[in-house]
Amino acid sequence: MNVHVRLLDVTPGGAACLIAKGQVRGAEEVVVDLQDVAYRLRAEDGAVVDVVNRGYRH
Repeated sequence: MNVHVRLLDVTPGGAACLIAKGQVRGAEEVVVDLQDVAYRLRAEDGAVVDVVNRGYRH
């Protein structure tokens, strides 16, 4: 399994800003390290976790 994960800051208008990303190849159960990051979301923004499997292009 090849898993790609992105953590995004999404504005109310739908614009997205990448906060962190990671990927892992391995077994059926995976843990993806997104690395340490200091980031503050605005009150009106939302955090989105985008998870896709192999074959996805960033």
